[in-house]
Amino acid sequence: MKRFALYILPVVLAAVAARADVVHLKNGGSVRGEVIKQDDKTITLKVSYGTVIVDRDHITGIEKEEASRVIAAEVDAMLKDGHIDAAIDRLENALKSSPDSAILTDRLVSACRRKAETLQQQGKPSEADAFWRRVLALDAHNDAAADAVKRFEEMKRNAPAAEAEAQFLVSIGREREALEMFDALETTTPGAAARNRKAIALARAEYGRRLLELKLFPDSKRQYDIALKLDPDLLAPFKHEIFLARFSVVVADINRNGKAMTREQWLSTLEELKALETYEPENLHVHYAMGICLAEMKRYGEAAVEYAKVTDTKVDADKALERVEALQAMARDKTRESPILLTFHDTRFDAVRPGEPQILETVHFVIHHNNDDLAVLVARAAEYYLERNWHVFADRMPDVPWSKKCDIYLYRSKEEYLQKTRQAEWSPAMTSTSAIEGKLERHYIATYQGVDDLLSSHLSHEITHAIHGAVVNYKSTIPTWLREGTAVRQEPWFKRLRMAHVIREARDGGKLMTMEQVTGQKGYPDASLVNLFYSQSYALVEAIQQSGTREQFAQFCRLAENVEPLAAVRQVYGIDTAELKTRWEKHQTDLVSLLDAP
Repeated sequence: MKRFALYILPVVLAAVAARADVVHLKNGGSVRGEVIKQDDKTITLKVSYGTVIVDRDHITGIEKEEASRVIAAEVDAMLKDGHIDAAIDRLENALKSSPDSAILTDRLVSACRRKAETLQQQGKPSEADAFWRRVLALDAHNDAAADAVKRFEEMKRNAPAAEAEAQFLVSIGREREALEMFDALETTTPGAAARNRKAIALARAEYGRRLLELKLFPDSKRQYDIALKLDPDLLAPFKHEIFLARFSVVVADINRNGKAMTREQWLSTLEELKALETYEPENLHVHYAMGICLAEMKRYGEAAVEYAKVTDTKVDADKALERVEALQAMARDKTRESPILLTFHDTRFDAVRPGEPQILETVHFVIHHNNDDLAVLVARAAEYYLERNWHVFADRMPDVPWSKKCDIYLYRSKEEYLQKTRQAEWSPAMTSTSAIEGKLERHYIATYQGVDDLLSSHLSHEITHAIHGAVVNYKSTIPTWLREGTAVRQEPWFKRLRMAHVIREARDGGKLMTMEQVTGQKGYPDASLVNLFYSQSYALVEAIQQSGTREQFAQFCRLAENVEPLAAVRQVYGIDTAELKTRWEKHQTDLVSLLDAP
């Protein structure tokens, strides 16, 4: 009988037994056989060629292989059915009694990795990190787990900067992006939500305003409800918007379900309207809706009183019943004459400093202005968009993006802007670049105080034009559709929804532009077609950009200066015109589908 020492057992030795024991050795090897004898110093195994004696000093553990395979089969079935948590619990418990089981360890590594990936997809990086770390504890050489843990640590290190960026995004009207960042921060740095409670509440309220503008009333109401729970003080500055969101939901419910509503439902609706009356006691539409509710509950006298408030007439209580139908008709006509108007103009920056414009300089911009508060935000936003939007064309912005600072003129009024720039009436802003033989002479952006969405949308759009010019070495022949489609793509989410409405309306009316019309457009189309041209140009640029990398897109933009753009698409992306048209039409369809998304 041969007695084996540790150093001559670097591999797994096979056994003929169906039920096998596996002795794991300190040098990483193992012996597979059937344990037939053991004492305090040695273990004897029956193997295919006889017996083997192993010193206990060389052993890390003994595994009952058959039992491990049974458990592994159970776990495989659990994972197949999607019961990841149950599989992990089963494996963790099994490893307590068989800590050296390679089979069970391997299964647990796979299960924990699958759980981590699922949590990442659900936007729960902190929870995912715990499972990635468990994978590393089981398998120190697992590259996927090591990379994931490293990324999470980097996220935590960058959290303070991300928190400041989220707060800044709220200030420039990029509220949905800010909310996404705050949500991500809370998963990596617990307590971020509490620290930023008021900023998150304001972002929710501003988001609600955007949704209200798009007539997404239930979504708007939901955002305002959350905002008020976080910060009740927001009721005062957003009182009218909150009223509109809640009232619009009530009206939609009456119009949709009125015929089938029970008395209890009408009563509940009436109570909601009474609560809304406290927001705007003189609002004719509220009183008309209250009259409808009361009439449906056959409380005609009270209904007549509400209708009379709308029509500003006196009603005799004794004759209320016989007049209620006439009063209702009069009230309905009155509300139609006085529709509720949705106005969202931001008045914070309407104030105009008298005298000559002041100048505020940043690293890359010179702001000419007559409003200090607006200038400071424009300066910060301009630097932010410059670095961020350069990523359309490259992984990072060059250390010296351009040789001369870009002027930004904030004219005092739309009239002054149109007079100075000679732009079309519909234009909210513009960018101009002049160069000689590829050398920048001057570039500037012009817009005006009081233009809606200046900070959140137009400034990003125009800075993208300036970047585009630098990327193509200041050539002046950038096709209009490519120039505008690229810039529109850097505008916020609500602009995409507006474009979706434009494309759907044109599609339903058979008025969509063809690809030949879009790509062949010289300059800008008539004012009636501008929104459609911008929207379809956006979809075309989206189709191109999604076909490759940002480096390819930059290459395409440069090549499109020298050859026909569709030929440039073929050369850079290998896509012919027919295929590009198919992708373009799909992107338009996908854009319209945003209107049906929850």
